[in-house]
Amino acid sequence: MGIRQNQKTLSPAMRSRFVNALKRMKTDGVYDVYVRWHVEAMGDMGPNSPNFAHQGPVFLPWHRQFLILFEEDLQKADRANGADGSITLPYWDWTVDQSPDPAENPLWADDLLGPTGDPNQGFRVTSGPFATDTTQGHENWVLHVHDPMDDQPVDFLQRGFGSDPQVDNLPTADDVRNALQVPVYDSSPWNTRVVGTKSFRNLLEGWVTIKPTGREPGLHNRVHVWIGGSMLPMSSPNDPIFFLNHCNVDRIWAAWQTAHQQADQYPPTQGAPEGHNRGDLMQPFDGRADARPGGTTLPKVTPADLLDLTKLGYSYDTLAF
Repeated sequence: MGIRQNQKTLSPAMRSRFVNALKRMKTDGVYDVYVRWHVEAMGDMGPNSPNFAHQGPVFLPWHRQFLILFEEDLQKADRANGADGSITLPYWDWTVDQSPDPAENPLWADDLLGPTGDPNQGFRVTSGPFATDTTQGHENWVLHVHDPMDDQPVDFLQRGFGSDPQVDNLPTADDVRNALQVPVYDSSPWNTRVVGTKSFRNLLEGWVTIKPTGREPGLHNRVHVWIGGSMLPMSSPNDPIFFLNHCNVDRIWAAWQTAHQQADQYPPTQGAPEGHNRGDLMQPFDGRADARPGGTTLPKVTPADLLDLTKLGYSYDTLAF
C-alpha cells in the first residue's frame, strides 16, 4: 500500500488529497462504518460486554487490521476523486509535534485536521474541513454514530486540547523509548492492570507506565484524553485524528518488533479473552457480511496474520524515536 509518512512532511497537494479522500469516504457512507465497527468491538451492548479490540493482547493487531482496511478505502476514495490512489495514512508523532498551535504544528491547520474546539460552544470544532455544518444542503462531517453509553450525544465534532487538568501534556520520546525497552509483548492475565515492566502492549495502550510518574494514563490512552471531546467515547474514530494517532501507535509496535527481532511474538494461544488469542478470528474481521456500501464479506483475520509487517504491503518512512 505504500510508505506511511509523518503528517508534517505532506505537501500541500497531499494534504488536500488526504482531506478530500476522507470527506469522500464520509459522503459515500464508508467512513461511518469504521466508527460503528470500533463501537461494536468495544462492547456496545453494555459495560459487561466483551472488548474485542482493547485491554488485551489483540489491541495492536486489531487496530493494524483496522488501519489496513481504512487505508485501502482511503485510496479508493482518492481514485474516485480523480487521483491515482497512491496516498497513504500519515502518522502524527506526538512525541515531537506537541504544540496545539496550528502555526507550530501544521496538523491543526485549517487545510488539514483543523484546530481544537471552542469551550464556549461545548468544545465544538468551528473551522477546518471537519467543522460540522448541519445547514440543509451544506451538511459536512455530521456525527451519525454515537457511543451507546452517551446519554447526550451531539452531531458535531468536539475537541478540547489539554482541557483535562490531569492530562495537559502529551507523551514524550522518553515515554516511548522506555516502552520499547520492555522485551515481553504481553503477559498473563492479559488485562489492563498487569505490571508495566511485563507488558509492552499494556504500556503502549497506556493502562500502566514503567513506574509511577504522575503521567498516567500513558501513551495511546493519553493522546485520546489530551485531545478530548469526540476522542473520548467508544465512537472515537468520528475524529480523523484517531487514525493518525493509531498510525503512530502501529509505528511504535513496528519499531519494537524490529528492535527485539520479535516480528512473530504474540504469546497467548489460549486462555486470553475471546478474540485475543493468537489463532482467534478478530471481530468483525471474521468473514461476516461487509457493512460498507457495495461490500460482500469481510476477510477472516487472526492476530497471527498481522504480526509480520513485511508481508502486509506497507512500511513507515522511519521507525526512529
